[in-house]
Amino acid sequence: MSLLTLVCFGLANGSPQYADSLVFFLTNPLNVGRTDEPIFIEVLSLEKKIPHFNLRAFAVYDNNGEIASQIDDTNRDGVPDLLTFVANFAPEERKQVTLKYNSDGSIPCEYKKRTQAELGIKTEYALVNGKYVGGRFIDVDSVRVPSTHVDHDNLFRHEGPGWESDKVGYRYYLDARNRTDIFGKKIPDMVLDTTGVHDLVANNNESYESMLNWGMDIFKVGTSLGIGSAAMLSGNNLETVSKTDSVFCIIAANGPVRSDVRGIYDGWGVAGKKYKLISDYSITAGSRLTKFDAMIQPVPKNLCTGLAKHERTVLVESPERVQGDWRYLGLYGQQALSGDSLGIAIFYRESDFIQRCDDSLSYAVTLRTQKGTLTYYFAAAWQLEPNGIKNLEEFRAYLDETVLKLDNPIEISY
Repeated sequence: MSLLTLVCFGLANGSPQYADSLVFFLTNPLNVGRTDEPIFIEVLSLEKKIPHFNLRAFAVYDNNGEIASQIDDTNRDGVPDLLTFVANFAPEERKQVTLKYNSDGSIPCEYKKRTQAELGIKTEYALVNGKYVGGRFIDVDSVRVPSTHVDHDNLFRHEGPGWESDKVGYRYYLDARNRTDIFGKKIPDMVLDTTGVHDLVANNNESYESMLNWGMDIFKVGTSLGIGSAAMLSGNNLETVSKTDSVFCIIAANGPVRSDVRGIYDGWGVAGKKYKLISDYSITAGSRLTKFDAMIQPVPKNLCTGLAKHERTVLVESPERVQGDWRYLGLYGQQALSGDSLGIAIFYRESDFIQRCDDSLSYAVTLRTQKGTLTYYFAAAWQLEPNGIKNLEEFRAYLDETVLKLDNPIEISY
C-alpha cells in the first residue's frame, strides 16, 4: 500500500455481519448543540483495547446508524494512525458509539465525500518565455516544486494545492508568495479539482475570478498575510515563507471526512538563519475551520499569522478576561471580491500569544511555539454559502461559539 493511500473501510452495500465490537462513549460537556463535531481517535489507543483490531474490516455506529469514517497515516511512516469521523450532539449529550469489526478479511466502503484535498500540475505543455502554455492538468499526490517555478507561470492548477469542505474552499500559492486564499462556495459539492482546469494560458485571467455556478475566488491577498498565512517576525518585518532552498508539497489525506495538505520547506531563510518548516492544513466535514499545524527546527523565537486588511470591514476581537485559552481575531464586512459580506478569522491560544504585530497590510499576532510546534486555526464565512452567516452579529456569535468548542472538546471514554 502506498504511503499516500487513504485507508477507509466500513459498510459498502447491505449490512455485513461483524463478529466483534467495542463500545465507547462521547460526551458533549457544553450546554449547546454541536453539528459535525470532529472526533479524532489514535489507532494505537484502539489497538491497546483490541489487540486483534483489523483496520480493513470495521465500521463506526451510533444509535442512528453507521457514521462515515476514515483512517489516515498522518506521519507517513506506512502505519495508519488516526481514526476520524464527525458526529452531532445535543446539549450535554452522552452518546454511545460502537466500533464493529472483524479480526480478518476486508469490507471496502464508499462514503459521501464531504472534504477534498487536491493538487494539479500541468503536463504536455509548451514552455514559452518562462510560461507553461497549453497542455492539461493532471492530479498528483505530491510534487517537489521546481526551483524555476514563479508566480503566474501557470504550472499548477489554481496556482497551488487546494482543500475544501462542503462549506468553503482554500488554497495556497505554491511559489514565493506562499499565502493562503479563499474560494467561496454556493453548493456543498467538491469542486476544486475542476477549478481552473481550462485556464491553460498564463495571462492572469483565471475563470474562477468570475462567479461560476459553484462560487468563485472571493479574496484579495496581494502581499498581505491573506487568511492565516504563516510568517515570522524579524525586527519590524513580517517575513513570509518565501526564500527557501526547496519546497515539497503532499496531499497527506483526501477522504470523506478529513483532508490535509502538507508543505515541507527546507532552508526557509529569515535574518541570516535557515529553518525547516513542515506545515499541515487540514479540514473536516461540515466545518469552515482550517487547522494549521506547524513543526519548525531550529526552534524560532516566534511564528506569526494574521489577516489581510480590507476597507469596509469591522475588526472583531475576543472579549477581554474571558475563560478558556482560545482567542480570535476577525474581520467582517464587504471584503469579498464578489461585493458580498465576508467574515475571516484566526483562532489562537492565549498561552501561545506574545504580541500583536500589525503592519500596513495585515492584522497579525506573534505566537510562541512549543518546542518547535504550533497549532492555530483560521476560517472564512461567506454571505452566499448555503445557510451562510449574513451579518456581523451572526459572525461574532460564530466566533464565540467556535472558541467555546475549541476550549471544550468532546470527551472520549471507554
